[in-house]
Formats: sequence, C-alpha cells, structure tokens
Amino acid sequence: MSLNDPRQERIAALELFRSHVPEIRGHLQFLDFLVRSIIADMERYAEETDSGTQVFLAQLIEMHLHHLEANGGPTPALQDFAEAVRVWLSGDGNLGDFNTSDIDYMRDLVNNSLDTVNMTGGTMG
Repeated sequence: MSLNDPRQERIAALELFRSHVPEIRGHLQFLDFLVRSIIADMERYAEETDSGTQVFLAQLIEMHLHHLEANGGPTPALQDFAEAVRVWLSGDGNLGDFNTSDIDYMRDLVNNSLDTVNMTGGTMG
C-alpha cells in the first residue's frame, strides 16, 4: 500500500477524531453539571426563607450561568435557558415570553438545554 492510499488516510483521520472524544465528552459532562446545578440551586433558592442565603444562592446561580455561557457557546437553547433563569431570579413578575405557569413549557426549556448540552436525550424527572 502506498503512503497516499485513501483508505489508510481515512483510518488515520478516524484515529485523530477518536483521540478528541474524551475531551469532548468531558466538556459536555461539565455543561450538563452546570445546568443541573443551576436547577438544584434554583430549587434551594425557592425554598429558602433567609434573604442572606438567597443572595448567596443567586450569586451561585449567576456563577454557574456565566460558566455555562462561556463554555456552551452561542447555542439558542442555552441562551434561552440562561435568560429565563435570570428573569426568574429577578423576581420582578415580568417573565415576558417565559410561561412559567406552564410546567410542561418549563420542563421542555430545561430538557432542551440538557439535550443541547449532553446530546444524549437526558430529561428532567
């Protein structure tokens, strides 16, 4: 076989692609962790009665959102998710296009964000 054998070149390229899989999986797992952490912290925030703890949780949520946006890229589902979370955190009662009274809508928003992140069809309970 010659050095310019297309079949061998494709096999070599495939090995190069495979070498990136662990890094990509790790990155996606990190993004998945961030989305799930945001949801967990929002649940804690909603149940918390101490305003100081709520401030801390809001800052934690913002930190996770920052990392999600910085590492997730300009993905529409992640951008919508981040915007909805920030509107929810603001508590100003003006949730605009985000119909938080429709649990299916919010579940779909979260699931679409998770699906975008982990590409495995992960769903929220």
